[in-house]
Amino acid sequence: MQVCNFQRQHQRYWSLEQPPHCVSWNLDIVKEFTERELATGNAALEFDSCAWGHKDPGNGKPFLKRQCFASNAQLIGPHRRCSCSPRVHQIVEGTVRSGSRKGERRSTIAGEYPVEFCNALAGVICERCWPLATRRNSFGSKLVRQDVRHIQ
Repeated sequence: MQVCNFQRQHQRYWSLEQPPHCVSWNLDIVKEFTERELATGNAALEFDSCAWGHKDPGNGKPFLKRQCFASNAQLIGPHRRCSCSPRVHQIVEGTVRSGSRKGERRSTIAGEYPVEFCNALAGVICERCWPLATRRNSFGSKLVRQDVRHIQ
C-alpha cells in the first residue's frame, strides 16, 4: 500500500491485483485506499482467466480463475467473463498428466496469467504511458517514446 500511496501522491499509475474474494481486499488499509480511489472515478476490473484462453496444458480443459485489479489506469480493455459450458473447467488439483508440462502442479500453472491477457494488459499500459513518455522521470532525465517501445 505504501507503493500505491507513493504513486498516487506523485500522480503516477498504481494497481493492485488479487482474486476478488481474497482476504487482503478486506484489510482496513486496502479497503480505505480502494474505496477512496474508486470514489474518485478509478476502476476495479474483474476477469475470468478461462475467457483469455487459460487452459490445462495436458488435457486442454479451461481453468476458471477469477482475478480482480483496482487501478487508476482505467484498465477497461482486459475485462472478460467466462462463456464456457457448465462443468467443463479443470479442477485445480494434482499434476498435469501429459504434454510439455507433464508432472507440474496445476496450482502453479493456474497461478500464471494467460499470454493473451498479458498482451492485452501490456497494450493498455503502453497506451496509458505514452502521455507520460515526454515527462521527466524521478531521476531528472527526459524519457522519449523509444525508451518504452521495447515493451510492446
